Amino acid sequence: MPLRKKLALIFSSALLLVSFIEASDNLQPKRLTQPVNLEGEPLRLPPSNVRFAPCLPFSGGAPNPRPATKGSYPLGTPDYRLTAASRGAYPPIVKILSYPNIKLHGFIFNALVDEVGNLLLMFFKNGLYCVSHSSAYPLTRYGHGPGEINSWRAMCFSAPFLIVVETTGRILYFRRTGDIYNYDKTEWIRDLPSIFFKSVERVGNKWFFAGFTYDHSITMQKKHPAGYFLSIFENGQFKKSLLYREFLDRRYYPHLIRVFIRKHGPYLYLLIETEPKIYVIDPERLEIIKIHELKMPDNYVRIGKEAFIKNKNRPVPQLFEDWELSYSRIENFIINEDYFLLQFRNLSKDQKKFTLLLINQNNFFLENIFYTDDAMLAEKDDLVYFLANGDPGLDEEADSLIINVYSLK
Repeated sequence: MPLRKKLALIFSSALLLVSFIEASDNLQPKRLTQPVNLEGEPLRLPPSNVRFAPCLPFSGGAPNPRPATKGSYPLGTPDYRLTAASRGAYPPIVKILSYPNIKLHGFIFNALVDEVGNLLLMFFKNGLYCVSHSSAYPLTRYGHGPGEINSWRAMCFSAPFLIVVETTGRILYFRRTGDIYNYDKTEWIRDLPSIFFKSVERVGNKWFFAGFTYDHSITMQKKHPAGYFLSIFENGQFKKSLLYREFLDRRYYPHLIRVFIRKHGPYLYLLIETEPKIYVIDPERLEIIKIHELKMPDNYVRIGKEAFIKNKNRPVPQLFEDWELSYSRIENFIINEDYFLLQFRNLSKDQKKFTLLLINQNNFFLENIFYTDDAMLAEKDDLVYFLANGDPGLDEEADSLIINVYSLK
């Protein structure tokens, strides 16, 4: 064979090998050994004698940073805005679970992390995914058969099950074996279709469905929407409603408002996306025992009068996107051992998409703020999982399954 043909063959083989390696690399989750900032760039580590100044509690709706001592960096310096002031360290991205070939569509409905570190994701259109350190796959398929999902809306853990709740009142139980979830059984709650629930928790034989339920008799009588944001069932039967609200404009759509409910310790914690308040609920007494009104930073924009008002000249899906981008929509609310983590959307184009607040559980003081373009999903053992580039329902850039995992330790 002529030398020119031999060299051409060797060169072609080398290109093919490089292409194969790159393709294989894209199918595997990427692990980082070097801390990086929110843009994925290597962090410039501060000198060993530098320490960070923590934030004092809010004053007048804005964080009041403690004056930095000589030789310290102020909070808010771009590379250090993830600084956990109480620990004197910054939470880096410790790993990236990257599956760019899986394309995402629709809003994030829910996210959980199980005991072995699998991330469970529920999307409006993609359904339910299980993301591990080595793979990402649909947890179940679409359909009406045993173990298939059709009208999914929320999920929760209740040992030893992952529970998926559908708007039809159908409740599916999945049991984990290793990294695989297998369908176990189905139950039904007959009155559930009348509740526009957005999240759910189970405590013993009680179910807590967070989302608006119309009180039709009062709504008809007063000719404007009225109802409750929390519905409680016991042994499959309706028990009680909490968080009554009335909306004076008859065109108001409260059933589209998202509500988060989280179980932590002996209590449940509830937050409505349109109001920065945390409601503490006793699951035994079925009562709200405390209400904590949060003081928000200056970049938080409260909901306007036009949000969630139906306009007959425009379709609701288009209106919904306008409503959700018109104020500082609370994107997620999760709880770890030390903090309430609350993320809301920024309206200013000069900022990152989201602000994340770390709020002390004991005194409800704000301890830290940072900014990111990623949407917070879930937390487990001080690891916080974010979907890269935001929520696929509102952010066009969030079109691929790429998970950035930050450490709070």
